[in-house]
Amino acid sequence: MRFVFLALIQMLMVSATIQGALANGAPYVPENAMGGIKFKNNEFISIEEEVLHIVKGNEHKESKIRVSYTFRSFASQPITLDIAFPTARSDFEMGYEGGLDFKLTADGKDVTTKRRVVYFDTVSNKNHEARDISSSLERARISQSNINKGFYFSLSEEAKSILKEEGVQFSCQGDDDKTCWIGDTVQEVFTWQQVFKPGLTKIEVSYQPKEGEIYASSHEEAKDYRDMFCFDKPVELALIKPGRSWHGITVGYIWDTARYWKGPIKNFHLIIEKGDPGDIVSYCPTVGRKISPTRFEWHTTNFVPKGTLSVLFVTSVGDASGARD
Repeated sequence: MRFVFLALIQMLMVSATIQGALANGAPYVPENAMGGIKFKNNEFISIEEEVLHIVKGNEHKESKIRVSYTFRSFASQPITLDIAFPTARSDFEMGYEGGLDFKLTADGKDVTTKRRVVYFDTVSNKNHEARDISSSLERARISQSNINKGFYFSLSEEAKSILKEEGVQFSCQGDDDKTCWIGDTVQEVFTWQQVFKPGLTKIEVSYQPKEGEIYASSHEEAKDYRDMFCFDKPVELALIKPGRSWHGITVGYIWDTARYWKGPIKNFHLIIEKGDPGDIVSYCPTVGRKISPTRFEWHTTNFVPKGTLSVLFVTSVGDASGARD
């Protein structure tokens, strides 16, 4: 089965480790913004409103995720916190290029963030759980500045020996020690210091998401995605039928991190826009309503996020021979 799907919908909820902390979603308060990031519940600041806007691009514009948060601080004095915004993990098979065009404003003013790239290794882990290998790379003297440039490295024999001792997966292209790659997934984390004054603070984030791809060449393959993307009856009839093939783009947004602020999200607004009126959209959970040929919206109150919002945009439908409808 031809299946290329970014690891956008996986989050290992282990609160004391970076695996559980790093997920694509709301910003959270880390105990150590640039080190082993851990969740830290905040009892003084709540999310009054979150607006999540996912836009699928087309030939005229890039895909975009925009998130607007309105926080309320119940403290009597300003609070300065280290904040981290993690993006979705990318599979090396898809390639890693970095450069999400990440932008952040607080109360309308641009904020400069620090970017950190985190590497994970699942293949060499017997439990196949992603583990942060930052400390192993540091021991092998692979600097963060080099890590930030991309996932190809020049590895000395000493570095290779250390990585083997650490049980870290790495591969090199032939005998070329200057074209090596480490681990199997990578993730970008953006951090900054934020002052929350008593009352309201508005933070807005925008970035270009890392998209996955799905190719379903038969109705049997299409069935594999029915539960993953919560097909309703019309979508099921369009995509799961003998002789039908289709190509789709996937976008994921893990919103569990919002649970680590005080209380539920008082007002939550989801907007999903497809790039073309002819595209088919399906996502979990199946909520909201279609308000225009390209736009879906959902409003709710006292929202306690759980799990992952997984969105499938089917951009091409045809028969098994490749002919389009």
